[in-house]
Parts: sequence; C-alpha cells; structure tokens
Amino acid sequence: MVSCSEKDKENTDAISGIYINTVFDVIYNDNLHEDMLDPEYKNGYDTDQIQLLNLIDGKLVPFYEWNLDNPKGYKIYYRTDFKTNVLSIQGMQGVAMNKREDSENYYYEITSFLQLSKTVTDTIKMEVLEGKNPKYWVAHKIWYNNELKWDKDTSNAAQVITVIK
Repeated sequence: MVSCSEKDKENTDAISGIYINTVFDVIYNDNLHEDMLDPEYKNGYDTDQIQLLNLIDGKLVPFYEWNLDNPKGYKIYYRTDFKTNVLSIQGMQGVAMNKREDSENYYYEITSFLQLSKTVTDTIKMEVLEGKNPKYWVAHKIWYNNELKWDKDTSNAAQVITVIK
C-alpha cells in the first residue's frame, strides 16, 4: 500500500524519482571489421581480462560492487540491432572535473580507464549533464582516447560508440 499527502504531491521527487542514464555500449572491431569481443575470434580480447578502472584518491582502482547485477561495472552481450557483441559500461566513477552550469543544468566530466588486456588500457571521459529541477543525470558527451565519439546534442542514435583497434 502506498499513500502520499498533499505536501508530497508538491514534491515531484517524491512522486517521480530521479532519472539516471549514463550507461553506454562500445563495439570493438579490428581493421577487418571483426568483432573483437567474440570469444571465437582468435585475435579478440580475452573478456575475462577486461577491467574498468576508476581514479580514486590518486590510484587506479578496479570497479567492483558485489551487490550489483554486473559487479565489474560492465557487461558483454550480443546486441541484435547491431549484430555484434558490445561492452556495456555501467560503472564509471570519479572526481567531477571542469564543472560548469547554466540556468537549468550542471555539466561535469568524469574519467575512467578500461583495461582491455595486459598491454592495452584506454581512457574514457564522459561529460555528465545534471539537471537542477527535476533532478537527473544523463551522458552528454563521450570521448574515447580523447576522441569525441558521441554527443547527445548532435546524435540521433543510442549511446553506442564504435572503436577500431
């Protein structure tokens, strides 16, 4: 049973909650357009070796939250609309940098690192858009190894980026 008072009706957060959408998918292909997340592909990545690393107190720390469905901060799955495996990143954390604001939103950047193998670690930076009222957090821009790969303002597509290795 759920109830609310007239005062609760005035508080939109009490009714609508908070919207968060900072998850995005990465497609990894080699220069022959082979799926590098395909476990059958001999030149692909060993998906057991992949780690999402966040910079916390000056140290790179592997993301691990035992209570989440994806405790390593990502999952790999076959995306039928793209007909390929994707790495879905869900655990970016970090210190908010370059914070700015306008009348309706805050903008800030967080940076994480994706260790794909013992020799390959890539940098992912996300600009997060935080709404003031109502409260929400959404990906605004995504950079991969300092290359802008996705921009909410100019992309009509889902939060999916392709990386050629």
